[in-house]
Amino acid sequence: MGYANALENPSFETNTTPTNMLGNDGNPSSNTPGWKTTEAENTIEVLSTDHPNSGFLHSHEFTADDGKWFAEINAKSASALYQDVLTTPGQTMNWQFAHRARTGAGNPQVGDSDTMALIIAPLEFSEGITTDSQLKALNNGLNSGAGHSFRISSTDAYNRYTVKSVTQDSQGSTYVVHDNTTNKDYSIYKVEDTSTITQGSYTETYTDWWGRTQTRTVNYLSSSWNRRSGSITVPEGQYTSRFFFMAVSSAVKDGNGGDSIGNFVDNTWFSQDPLPPASGTVRITVEKVVKGLSQADANAFFTAHASDLISQTVYDGKTASGTGTAETVTLTGVTAVDGGYKATYTKTYEDVETGSSKTFVTSENAGNVSVTGYDLKSTTVTDSNNDKASNNSIATTVTSGNSDTSSATVTITNEYTPSNRTLTLTKVVDKGNANKEFTFTVSAKKGDADVALTVPDGGSATVANGVVTAELHSQESATITVPYGATVSIAETGRDGYTTKYTVGDGVATASADGKCTVSDMTADTTVTATNTIKPVELTIRKEITGAQADLTKGYTFTVAKDGGGSYTTGELHDRKGESGTGDSVTLGGASATGLELNWGDKVTVTETDNTGYTTTYQVTVGSGDATSGNGKATSQIALDADSTTVVFTNQKVSTPVTAVLTGGTPAALGLVAIAGLAIAGGFALARRNAAQAAASAPAHMAGRRKRR
Repeated sequence: MGYANALENPSFETNTTPTNMLGNDGNPSSNTPGWKTTEAENTIEVLSTDHPNSGFLHSHEFTADDGKWFAEINAKSASALYQDVLTTPGQTMNWQFAHRARTGAGNPQVGDSDTMALIIAPLEFSEGITTDSQLKALNNGLNSGAGHSFRISSTDAYNRYTVKSVTQDSQGSTYVVHDNTTNKDYSIYKVEDTSTITQGSYTETYTDWWGRTQTRTVNYLSSSWNRRSGSITVPEGQYTSRFFFMAVSSAVKDGNGGDSIGNFVDNTWFSQDPLPPASGTVRITVEKVVKGLSQADANAFFTAHASDLISQTVYDGKTASGTGTAETVTLTGVTAVDGGYKATYTKTYEDVETGSSKTFVTSENAGNVSVTGYDLKSTTVTDSNNDKASNNSIATTVTSGNSDTSSATVTITNEYTPSNRTLTLTKVVDKGNANKEFTFTVSAKKGDADVALTVPDGGSATVANGVVTAELHSQESATITVPYGATVSIAETGRDGYTTKYTVGDGVATASADGKCTVSDMTADTTVTATNTIKPVELTIRKEITGAQADLTKGYTFTVAKDGGGSYTTGELHDRKGESGTGDSVTLGGASATGLELNWGDKVTVTETDNTGYTTTYQVTVGSGDATSGNGKATSQIALDADSTTVVFTNQKVSTPVTAVLTGGTPAALGLVAIAGLAIAGGFALARRNAAQAAASAPAHMAGRRKRR
């Protein structure tokens, strides 16, 4: 079910009971909105000043404290009426009730009395208390005082609850009760009121037997409404409270109606608002509310202008005319309200004849509303009986004798916006050189117009023409003062080789390809974090082979050594197509899984394995730059300051030519041909000469063989 933040139907004026009701023990609680009862048959007895009987005694007995309806707590038993109300821990709440003894039934006597109690308990403690016997057990336990243990329900342990302490104020007592089962403490507030029956009399005129007019004194039993009021501070953690209006005892004795007669109650109240004014009085309350200020600034504002912020003129009657009386309005008691802080002024005017009115003209002294560091956005003036005012002044009329119009509250609300907001820019290097300096340029606009930024004295940033420059290393911050509501543009420079992600407040980091960030509508202090991460780079090594004598089956490995530590040796790279095609290559760093991490700005040296017999050259191309050449099997140190770098090693091997020149100027090649020809001719001649010599010296038997042939 839902709960209200004040007592509902506090004077029993809303009900479905017939208007001539004198009391009905059969009236179900559903006829009386807002109220519940501990009475076993769920009966609430309500009574009205409208009734068919006449005469002084009836008119005296059936009078209400407020309106024309009231309730009798003793219905069919000495029960209790109760409601559950939302409460705010730490908040001061005002309470009230009116109580009177019943005199017209059950044969009470002068000096007898009715006693009732208001018990305010946290709902967590009291939610299960719904019967007369349970509530009486609680009341008896509280009355037993500190140190006493008791139980409420027959299912409780005998010593479930213990009264730890009792503290009294001018109206009631606060009991701290410990629940020994749950090991929790609860604060319970209790107020008792006793209404005593007195002897009343009046003079009655009558006609005797002889027709003569006579007078006589008639005695009767009388009682009057006791109105009790006070305030409590809601204990910590008590967000819902139960209010019991409980019949404790009655003037009527058993045998004459017993527990079913007694204890009238009316005009109950529980609210953060002040109590309604008593009959014959009117009251005006002025509330000054400021929104948008810090607590310290609100306190300083109310301290500085406690008596010079609001002026008020009071007129007798319903119009602001004639001669009014100027009143001094002094604001006190700064408290937190939704979205701001409030100070109040309340004045009650006594002895105002029923039906008479006073009109209050309440104005704000606009010259005193300025607050350093804030701009006044709007002012609203209202009163509880009228609509919003159109300017900084409002006329309010209150009339005595009507609970709806005998008081009014004028509320003047100033809403402020800070003149400036603070932007805190923080640099973080997530990965890379933490000593690297990054430069930020910060500017701002409101609409299409440039607005000037400033920095606090002693800050790390500088300002020129309203534009801030901040040079930051990792974990350094700059504080910048921004006009309220401006749009801020941030641009980072000096970020070559780094990616940038911006986080605004607690938001998600957003990557920025251009190093820029926009913070729209600076209506709150804001933190911007620029996180830089160094870029990974790629290094590609390629093998090229040239020359007629080159061995295209030979492979070469390369070692990459990084300045500062770390190296990697490749597998063999070939160029089996030689000059007719591109050789093998390998890529390191970046997304490759070679194990050697390469980042922007790293410095490396690339060395080729043994290349004896070859002429070795290399070309290095960094990014889109021009290639640089070198000789030897090891490169000079290469700075990787682009997304990619390519190193091409070329090995060349050719035959060595003969360079002699023949006499007479014959080219060497022709000379070689001539020499070769002479050698062949000489060989033939030599062979023939040797054959002839052999034949001349041959033995005789050889000669004979030749003959047979």
